[in-house]
Amino acid sequence: MIDLGRGALHAAGVTVFPDHADPARFHFLPDAPRLRTRPDGTPELALLKYQLDPALSRALGGGLLSLTVDLSVDDDALALVTRKLKQQFAIDKPMLSPVTVEDGSCDIVVIDRPSDAGLVARVLGSGAPSLYGDEACTFMVVLAPDGVGLVEGALAAGGLPIGVVYRLGVLGLRPALRARITARWQDAYRYYENRLHGGKLLLAVDIGTTVDELVHAEVIKIEVDQLVPPDQQNPVYQGALDRVQRYVIEQMFKPTLGQAPPPADSSTGALATIGNAIKDIAGFFSLTYSLVDLHRDELKTMSYDLSVAQAEKLTFAPQGTFSLLAAPAGGALDASKLVTTVPAAASDQMDFDIAAAIDLAAEQIDHVEVMLSYGTRDVDVVLDAAAPRKTVSMFREDALGLAVAYHYEVHFQAGTIGIAGLLRSPDARTEDRVIRINPRELYQRVAVTALAQGVVFERYPQVIVDVQVPDPAGGGATEQTLTLDAAHPEAGFVVRAPLGAKLPLSRRVRYVDARGVEAQIADWDSFPAGILVIPDPTPEILDVQLLASARFGTAVSRLVVELRLGSHPEQVTSKLLTRDQPSATWSVALPDRAARAWQYRVTVQTPLGEVRQGQWLDGDGARLIVGEGIARLRQVTVMFVGRTLRQLDLLGIKVRFAYDDANAELHAEDEVMVTDTGKPLAWSYPIADLGRPAYSYQLTLVHSDGRSEVRDPVTASDLLLIVPLG
Repeated sequence: MIDLGRGALHAAGVTVFPDHADPARFHFLPDAPRLRTRPDGTPELALLKYQLDPALSRALGGGLLSLTVDLSVDDDALALVTRKLKQQFAIDKPMLSPVTVEDGSCDIVVIDRPSDAGLVARVLGSGAPSLYGDEACTFMVVLAPDGVGLVEGALAAGGLPIGVVYRLGVLGLRPALRARITARWQDAYRYYENRLHGGKLLLAVDIGTTVDELVHAEVIKIEVDQLVPPDQQNPVYQGALDRVQRYVIEQMFKPTLGQAPPPADSSTGALATIGNAIKDIAGFFSLTYSLVDLHRDELKTMSYDLSVAQAEKLTFAPQGTFSLLAAPAGGALDASKLVTTVPAAASDQMDFDIAAAIDLAAEQIDHVEVMLSYGTRDVDVVLDAAAPRKTVSMFREDALGLAVAYHYEVHFQAGTIGIAGLLRSPDARTEDRVIRINPRELYQRVAVTALAQGVVFERYPQVIVDVQVPDPAGGGATEQTLTLDAAHPEAGFVVRAPLGAKLPLSRRVRYVDARGVEAQIADWDSFPAGILVIPDPTPEILDVQLLASARFGTAVSRLVVELRLGSHPEQVTSKLLTRDQPSATWSVALPDRAARAWQYRVTVQTPLGEVRQGQWLDGDGARLIVGEGIARLRQVTVMFVGRTLRQLDLLGIKVRFAYDDANAELHAEDEVMVTDTGKPLAWSYPIADLGRPAYSYQLTLVHSDGRSEVRDPVTASDLLLIVPLG
């Protein structure tokens, strides 16, 4: 899926988003939709001019404009983007795939005139794109007689007075932020109502400004974790602010057709960086927004933490006007081929265009049976993947009017997951001659995606995820098995369920080692539909004990210790040490068992409110002593060589260590009795300045007759001392 922690890129009228798991994979989406073209290069657009009697003209309009739009990208543009990705990221074979759309809609905007008799009577057809491939969507626009003339004149001049606005829901993986957001959405909605009174539109570039005003008015509060380092405070705050703007755009506005073109492509030969904020992504595709109508009880005060990485749904809104139609290669556009005049017929024949609004094969639908009724005549139409569109003709009767009654039955393929058998739609009546059947009105799609994160595939080459899906109708359950490995860290499936039904899903995870044995098993447990994160079952844990050595209450109020792995410097953990809690333990799972290197930084907060932040230093071992002036803990090892205590007629050797740094007010001393010179002696002391490591040690020999022989102190700075005995 899309990685929202990295910036989107732009070139050749195409926006490119990096993948969260595969650095060589990118997802693309064009800036604006275009008219679909036939193999000969002509657009899939037709204008029918009716020559009907006044009664039929009032019912059917003066004409019908049909067109199909999509979000396809030609091969030349994709080749250009591929070359730029190779140059910019040094990738041998970048993989480009269309953005995966979870849900969406497509609206047509037709230029009309404000009068009692408008140019557009109504818009027919589907308002939902195909949600696969190039997101194609077909529209039928019923035109008044004046509207037919306007459109025909525009086609002759090479233009078309319409525009299209897509609204596509896309999943992206959002990195974790250490921040908390509290918002009074009712006050925010009232603010936009007052600002946009009278149906005014809000520019995309103004949404950030209005959100800043709401933050200043404390309608929206953003609190950054106080332990976030100062140099990261602003990026974390901006990330949380971007999250608020995304929510405002998603919940309170809908995109409308703008007038300004998309940003120009980079002229440097590289991909232009758009930015990773949602305001940049959404604003890039749609330039203006209008406020949606919401009930007050839907707008409550909400608080939520942004402390973990999570999958989020974004809304992209590619949009554009068709002021100029592309001419086929080799000549100018022949508008006469797009206009067909339908003369009045002797009979009152009514032709119905019946088609499926979605891909039946992708929905695992065997066929859809549509039953139409007009008077005493009943007609059954069967739609399937091979024939998803058919035409039915009937003759009008004055006593019956123009409306036809219909309903449809959905027959699913055998062996599919979820609802089986057939579903029947409610009875309906329509005067439209274009009938689009959308079986998704009768059921909901529940998606499950297993995503491996942190699994070491060298240790567990295969992970098996068993998912139990309950059958609300039959009372039983079906089991689906998903297999993850290094080449396929993500897998999923879709279940059909009754509208409004809650499916209590259960999962079991089996980790298979290199010998093919199930070494680790996570037993059955319930989980919600959506993204199922599969972690490493046996992560290597690094434990570091923290001890504070500071003058709490006089010179220090508290110590903030930040720790991070050397392999993942962006993941920082903070520990707070005080007089009441002078110790703590840092435990972290190692992504690589060999990568045990870690770093730490100490920030001192004084009783006067002063803050002194240290530098990042390399940690060592499983114990760390920190204080207001400690830069590092040095460990000295003493080894005795030569004669033994027995040979020297000694009972033992007393070793006294001392360290003193008056500038840093650091003092350390210790005394150890050695009774076995064959074992090394270890002593640790803290230093504040790496340039002043010198310490002293003094030996006292204890003879077997009780005498003590005190030798002179010795100053040293070595971490390994060799003490000869003779």
